[in-house]
Amino acid sequence: MNEERRYDILLRNQLVNGDTDVADKIFSIGTYNTFVKNETIIEQGDSDDYVYFILSGDVNVYVNNVKIDSRGSTQTVGEMAAKKAGEKRTGDVIVVSDLLETIAVAGTDFRNIMASFPKFTENLEELIDQMGRAKIEQLGTVESSKTLPWWIVSGIVSIAISFIALSIVWLLDFDVKTVLLTFISTILPVYIVVWTLNPAHRYRTLSVLAGYSLIPYIVYGTVSVSLSFDGAKVNFMLIDFGVNTWSKVLMYLIGALILLGLCWLGGILDLKLNKKDG
Repeated sequence: MNEERRYDILLRNQLVNGDTDVADKIFSIGTYNTFVKNETIIEQGDSDDYVYFILSGDVNVYVNNVKIDSRGSTQTVGEMAAKKAGEKRTGDVIVVSDLLETIAVAGTDFRNIMASFPKFTENLEELIDQMGRAKIEQLGTVESSKTLPWWIVSGIVSIAISFIALSIVWLLDFDVKTVLLTFISTILPVYIVVWTLNPAHRYRTLSVLAGYSLIPYIVYGTVSVSLSFDGAKVNFMLIDFGVNTWSKVLMYLIGALILLGLCWLGGILDLKLNKKDG
């Protein structure tokens, strides 16, 4: 690409926006660079602060290995770290076209241009604001598409908890009618409670509640087992594992696995939700 063509594209850059004085300054102090496909021109965490004004080609921007943006001709990459001295790179920029042509400007020179040309700074602030809004919209789309609707989560949890209540009543040798009434009377209140939990911490809360519920559940089962086979008489309800031993053990283990599964599921979903914010 000849210099005349480079200058024409630079003049149409988002930040330059047709300002010949700014274009002349960048053209005089910048360095013409070329990169090939799959080459990383900016690495997350690095302390370099070069800004790359893209003349031709395309790049993808990644944060924590998650693609968040794509940039091409007349756009810029690296401006966030260069805006303020000492800022670390917040993402990786990788070439996706066969060839990428840029004009690179050192962070110090970039900040001098900002100080000398108020309109350039105004364009930069507007660009950052646009990227911020786009990021919020993107996060909302990702969250809605990759996480379960809360009403479904509430239904799963209410069914699981109701099944545990049903299993405990059955293990205590109550009749079928009592067992079914326990399930029916438990499912709706649990659904309402879970549904009204704070959505911002829904998965973390689910994990914590399931984890804390698992502890007394295990203690209850352990005490029941120990007293079922030593002949001791107690005045409160425990599971009699001495009768129908294997079926009761199986039902008890299923309840424990359900609680463990809810704890694990809540933790995984919470990690995914928080990862998007990074």
